[in-house]
Amino acid sequence: MSRNTAVQIVDDHGLPGAVPMSTIRRLVQEVTGREVTYRLVRGLAHQDVHGLWAGYDDGTAVVSYPPAPSGTQLVVINHEHGHMLISPDGPGESHGIDPRFARFVQEKVDGIMPGRRVVRSGETLEQEYTPDLEFLYGHTDFSEDEERLAELVGVELSVRVMRHARARGRDVRFGRVFGG
Repeated sequence: MSRNTAVQIVDDHGLPGAVPMSTIRRLVQEVTGREVTYRLVRGLAHQDVHGLWAGYDDGTAVVSYPPAPSGTQLVVINHEHGHMLISPDGPGESHGIDPRFARFVQEKVDGIMPGRRVVRSGETLEQEYTPDLEFLYGHTDFSEDEERLAELVGVELSVRVMRHARARGRDVRFGRVFGG
């Protein structure tokens, strides 16, 4: 597993060397067949957990990310995009789903997605950070190799977004990056 592998994956999806975040979002939606939204979860601030993407039966996917400097948010979100591009249907095989995860999602999803509605991109959820939420956000069903590859793809995607922003004389500020 190397950076070259990640570059090849990104290139195979037809992304140029400099690309706006909006193009990556469209690509991820095309690959997964899901409408992708993003949400900031304040409860993830200063935690060891980072991001999460979750697909729902209604054909949507939500990428959650913590409050952090814009560059960190960019890499966290693109790491999740990496998972979505590499494994659009989720991991190929289970690597140890904890039954607490399934139970937590069953019992508390309304706390994560109020009223089971789709959270609008850019919407902030004001949540207390609890051990259950930590479990949800720290949970992974991907192998260590899959995580490493998603990290490399996420960094490559982030580099391309930053190149695009710089070529237009802009700072890489999260809100502006999302706007393309």
